[in-house]
Amino acid sequence: MYQRDFDKLLAKRRVPRSLMIFGDSLFLIDRYFQEVKELFQPEEITTLYNFDYTFEGAKGSISQGSLFASSSMLVVKSEEKLPNRELKELIKVVEANEDSFFIYLFYGDNFKDNQSAFGSNFLRLFNPNFYEIKNITFSEIAKLDFQISEAGVDRLIYLKNMNISMIVSEISKLANYGKRSLDERDIHQLVSPSGDAELDKMIGFLFINGDYRKIVQYITLHG
Repeated sequence: MYQRDFDKLLAKRRVPRSLMIFGDSLFLIDRYFQEVKELFQPEEITTLYNFDYTFEGAKGSISQGSLFASSSMLVVKSEEKLPNRELKELIKVVEANEDSFFIYLFYGDNFKDNQSAFGSNFLRLFNPNFYEIKNITFSEIAKLDFQISEAGVDRLIYLKNMNISMIVSEISKLANYGKRSLDERDIHQLVSPSGDAELDKMIGFLFINGDYRKIVQYITLHG
């Protein structure tokens, strides 16, 4: 399923207990995994990567009861496809035990073979557009309890070439700057130097994203 449909399931707390998450945005893959983990709140999590994955080890982590945890989650992170017969068997184990969960985070390109093992229980993610990035950026800023003006956020997105991972990393640095409210001038000073060529690029960036009012504001500020 796609992001919009999955968001509805997430809001209703009806996310399947076996789930494959994949797509173009590594940031969103990890972000949605965190949301799923917070929803299920397993007491024990086993994380395996493709280089240390074994079927028996993966199966054992969710098929055997634990003395210390009443619920367990298996998380497999891989850039290479795994045997479908093994994935299907892990899904069967979860179906037989309501206190188990299996989340398969696939970071590679060849996702179709493994996707079929999960039936409709998958989440495919695409790189977020400008407005989605903007919403995520404001959300991350709010978590750190400081403020960046809308114009400052636009400039930050531009300077990081709409790379949401880099944007979030930069937000963490800005939060430690010691100023609780930053505007576009602050972002201009702290993140990147200005220049005529950069001015042209920024105007083009705003033009592409259809915010003509901000084009006028930007020229007024930096012209």
